[in-house]
Amino acid sequence: MAMITETTCNIYCGPCESKHSENVAEFWCPNCDEGLCSKCMEYHKVSKASRMHKTITIENFTTLPDFVRNIDHVCSSHDNALDLYCSVHGEVCCMDCISAEHSECPGIKSLIKEVQGVKESAFYHSVVKHIEDLTEFATKLHTNRIDNVDKLQQEKDLLIGVVKSKRTEIASHLDKLKQHLLLQIDVTMVQESQKIEEAVSNLQKKICTLKEYKNHISAITDIATDMQAFLALKEIDNHVVHEEETMLCVTEETGMKETSVRIEFAKEIDGLVHEMKMMGNVELTKIATNMHFPGTKSQLVKSSSNIQPGIENIKLTFITKFQLPFDIDINICCCVILPDERVVLANNSNEEKGGIHIFL
Repeated sequence: MAMITETTCNIYCGPCESKHSENVAEFWCPNCDEGLCSKCMEYHKVSKASRMHKTITIENFTTLPDFVRNIDHVCSSHDNALDLYCSVHGEVCCMDCISAEHSECPGIKSLIKEVQGVKESAFYHSVVKHIEDLTEFATKLHTNRIDNVDKLQQEKDLLIGVVKSKRTEIASHLDKLKQHLLLQIDVTMVQESQKIEEAVSNLQKKICTLKEYKNHISAITDIATDMQAFLALKEIDNHVVHEEETMLCVTEETGMKETSVRIEFAKEIDGLVHEMKMMGNVELTKIATNMHFPGTKSQLVKSSSNIQPGIENIKLTFITKFQLPFDIDINICCCVILPDERVVLANNSNEEKGGIHIFL
């Protein structure tokens, strides 16, 4: 890869560097994974090995997220081009990777064909929709928590008024108990508000993170190659799944409970004034926020095959055959393959010959 310094403008031409010359690159070739100056770009356009490569300007290249720019096109283990895709493990591979680690994996595909049309695929739209759903849910939770803080403040004002009114009704000797109760209210409100404000802060961070992923996708859609987009979307999707899992944890935190507060006055308030030790207790009511979570990633059935959906893309593979040990005509109405690879056939011929047949 061409040398990239801390300033994004200092990306040097790869071919020139190989000749020990430093020329600032004006273009970037994702296939070659290096920058090109204007002179080398002309050779790049006409070279048989690179004339079909799609290049972009350095300005556009530097707008891509770092993790997209750092996607490798060459296998780090074997130094070969990553031009194959294992759908079993969801990994890009080179020929040596297939021999060493994926020799028994069915469905090894050409990476070029696998990533073709990724920016218009169902997989692409599912990642975007997933981010939008989580963002919408987090925004609703964020608003709900802020409203709860306002509600607590209103309840606080109301409770203080109730306490003062009760204090006037009873005797002046309860002033000390009144101050104690007001302090208890203040402490409770501060503690609960802090918990909710912490939840609000966490949700705000989630929203910012999800919006950043959405912005990354916009940049990827406009600029990145199909392979970059495919691999970047998979990485973003993994991050979004993680954000979803942590989102579920956030919803179960104490600060996410619908918090309310009230005062239960002591039974002796209307009676034995001089014997009372407490004026009342501050009580909290917590109710789970009544908001529908958009769903977990595990509930979404998706795979890279979603890039080209449709029954016409399903391919059957012949594995084996066996001869049924029957001399008479039978009527097979159902077939099941057990986890241990035994085959179970349901024979619906007649009462005498019918039944369940299990084959090893």
